[in-house]
Amino acid sequence: MPASPYRRLDSGSIGSVAAGYPLKLWDPYDPRVSHTVEHLMEHCLVEGGFFHDIAHSGINAYLTLHIAQVLLRAGDTRFFALMDAIRSLSSSTGQWPEAIHPRIRSGCMGDGQHVWASAEWSIMMRNCIVREEEKEGILILLSGVPERWYKPGSMFSYGPAPTTFGPISLSISSRGNRLAIRWDAQWRGREPRVQVRLPGYPPVEAEPGSDSIELPVREEDI
Repeated sequence: MPASPYRRLDSGSIGSVAAGYPLKLWDPYDPRVSHTVEHLMEHCLVEGGFFHDIAHSGINAYLTLHIAQVLLRAGDTRFFALMDAIRSLSSSTGQWPEAIHPRIRSGCMGDGQHVWASAEWSIMMRNCIVREEEKEGILILLSGVPERWYKPGSMFSYGPAPTTFGPISLSISSRGNRLAIRWDAQWRGREPRVQVRLPGYPPVEAEPGSDSIELPVREEDI
């Protein structure tokens, strides 16, 4: 989807990605969004981040994360590489300019400490751990949590976090050859469907009323 029906595909096509994130107007696998993202991934990445050569003339942290969010929704683990690229471009104070010069790796356009970029990073971290698909009434847990965030014998926890369906706290821990995912939520109204989509595992949906799911530890994780 170009930025206009009278325009070729270029980096301005990033605006069309909004239908997948943040608006979530279309389902995660809609080809209009996924094919646009493929074009941007193939033609518009510099140093692993989205290079906006129209007006910005630099690597854009928040727009890179918009692409990552579309991939996250689709279960495409290439979002990890985009996240890592943006993390590597952060300043010593943990923030980003609006556009980053690919050679000197400092700001070349816009705010020096861009609040939007910082907000998108926070939202990305949150959605990796807990996110909603409101149209389907699903709360998705851990779909963006890489293996390096949890190790055998350790526990990873998060929350309480606000969601459309109510606040939730959750944890993932290893017990022998099992991974235990537990949550504590205060639902508003009807309980949503809760799915665990840990990368490397098939999606598992919790039984209504339950507060945990156990998964087998994969052999390569031992």
